[in-house]
Amino acid sequence: FVYYPDVVHGRKFSLNLGNPFVQKVSASVNVFPIATKSYKITYESGSKLYYAFISGNTLDQFVENKNAAQLALKNALEEESLCQEKIIFSSTARLVIPEAYKNASNCR
Repeated sequence: FVYYPDVVHGRKFSLNLGNPFVQKVSASVNVFPIATKSYKITYESGSKLYYAFISGNTLDQFVENKNAAQLALKNALEEESLCQEKIIFSSTARLVIPEAYKNASNCR
């Protein structure tokens, strides 16, 4: 991109990215369940366990929606990491999920 002040001045540029791959993530209240079209997160207080039901017809969609659900849960709990939380991720499309994607990201 070459910048020419006289040419660019007064013009409006816009970038149309079309539909995003996943919906916007927002969790403004700490009330469960947290539900969107992409996921539903519930909390079982007796066992201190979170259930995340993730939609997606392919593994890529599942992973994107799982990441969005994790971000929403982090926001709701006001935590930087979910490694200390017990979370069960489940596919609503009955996908076979590899073990690497069944836990919270960046946890060992």
